[in-house]
Amino acid sequence: MPSEENKILQQSFASIFKEHGYTKRRATWYHDTGGFICVFNIQGSQWGKQFYLNLGIYIKELGHKNFPNEYDCHIRTRVDNIIENNVQLFYP
Repeated sequence: MPSEENKILQQSFASIFKEHGYTKRRATWYHDTGGFICVFNIQGSQWGKQFYLNLGIYIKELGHKNFPNEYDCHIRTRVDNIIENNVQLFYP
């Protein structure tokens, strides 16, 4: 069950993603571009009221999922890595 803070954070993103054609499932938004699925996920920390904003790109030719988890994405990172100009990509 998401915390009240997580629900508020999700609500703040909802209209922006909907406007750009994203579909929401739980705390994750998806946008199918044809060959790729763009994934945005809000992950609550188990240690407090911090949140991680996870980004992923799922390459459809390399998999069969319509709604992949962020950690299933072929290319992934967290927003804080991009903001700090220290882009780190994680490959599964």
